[in-house]
Amino acid sequence: SEIDLIAYSALVNCFAKSAQVDRAELAYKEMMDKGLRPNERTYSSLMDAFSKAGQPRRTLEIFRSLQRNASNKLDYVSYCIAFHSHALLGDVSGALETKDALISSGIPVTQVIYKCVLDACCKACDMDTAVAIVKEMDTRRIEFEEADAISLIGACGTCRCDDGALEIIQLFKGDDQALRNLYNSLVASYALSGGPASALRAFKEMEKAGIKPDIEAYNILVRQLCGKGEIEQAQRVVDAAIGSGIVANMESFNTIIDAASRKGKMQLIVASVKKMDAVGLKPNDRTWRAVFNGLLDAGNTQRALDLATRQTCLKNKTSFNLLLSKCTSADDAIKVIEVMKSFDMRLDADALHALLSVISRAGSGGAERLGKFLSEQSSDGDGTIVG
Repeated sequence: SEIDLIAYSALVNCFAKSAQVDRAELAYKEMMDKGLRPNERTYSSLMDAFSKAGQPRRTLEIFRSLQRNASNKLDYVSYCIAFHSHALLGDVSGALETKDALISSGIPVTQVIYKCVLDACCKACDMDTAVAIVKEMDTRRIEFEEADAISLIGACGTCRCDDGALEIIQLFKGDDQALRNLYNSLVASYALSGGPASALRAFKEMEKAGIKPDIEAYNILVRQLCGKGEIEQAQRVVDAAIGSGIVANMESFNTIIDAASRKGKMQLIVASVKKMDAVGLKPNDRTWRAVFNGLLDAGNTQRALDLATRQTCLKNKTSFNLLLSKCTSADDAIKVIEVMKSFDMRLDADALHALLSVISRAGSGGAERLGKFLSEQSSDGDGTIVG
C-alpha cells in the first residue's frame, strides 16, 4: 500500500542518515520482498550511506539498480556519489560509462565529475585516458586547474608515463609560473618513483623546455640524493645551483648538514657551514642541532659540550642527556653535569639512565670517581641530583 511504501522509505532514510548501513539495507530488502518499489530518495540515501561506510562496490550496485528502474529518474547527487565510488575503485571503464549516461540524461557534466574520472584514471594508472579526459574538458570549456595537473603528474611519475606528464604540462604553455610549478612537481614525482637518476632526467626536460630550474627544483634533487646517502653528490648539486646564479636557501644547506650529521661526516658539515656563510646565510637552530648530533656521532663530546653551552637551542635537558649518553669516561660525564648545574638543570631519570651506561664503560676507577662526585652533589642539598 501507499502507507507501507512511505513507512519503509522513511525507515530506510532514517537508518541511512544515522549510518546504520546494515539495518538500512535490511529495510530495503524487506521493501523489495513486499513488492514495494523504492523511490529516488530511498536509492540516494542508500548510496550515500554505503559510500560513507567505505563500500564503493555496494554503492555502485545500488546505483545500477536505480538505473534499471525506469520509473525513477537519476539526479545529479546520485551521479556524484557514483562517480566518487568509481574513483575510489580506480574503475575507469565504469566511470566513462556513467559519464556517457549522465550526458544522455541531459544533466551537465561538471568539473567535480571530471575530477572524479581523473582520480579513477590516477588510481588505475591509465594516463592515456586521463590525457584524453583533460582534452575533453578543454573542449567543453571546463577549467583544468593547476592543482589537478600536479596530481596527474604525480600519478604519471608512479606509472612511469613520461609522455603523459609532458603532454599535461604543455597544456599550461604560456603560463611561466604554472610551468615552473608543474616541472618542479615532475622532478619530485620522478625522484620518488625512480630516485635521483629519474629526477635528473626530469630536471633536463625542464631545461629543454626553456624553464630555468629554481632553487626548489634543485632542493628536490638534493633531498633525494641525501636520502640515498649520496651526500657529496648533493653538495655538488648545490654548488652547481650557486654557480648558475641561483640563490641557495637554508633548506639547501640544512638538508645536506642533516644527512652528514647522521653519517658522522664532520668535514662535510664544516664545509657546508662555511659555504652558508659565503652566500650570506647564518646557521639557524636546525643547523646547530645537526652539527651537535654530528659531533656526538663522531665521538667529539667536548666540542659538542662547547657548542651546547653557546647555542640557546641546545640548552635543554634533551641535548645534555644525549651528551651524557655519549660520554666514554667519568671525567667527561662530570664536566657535562657541572655545566648542567650551572644552567640549574636537574638530573632526571633519563640522565641517570645515561649515567649507568657511562659507569659500565668507565671501569672500576672511573665508576668510583663518578659515584663519589654524584654523592657529593646529592649531599649539597641543592636539588641538582634526583633519585
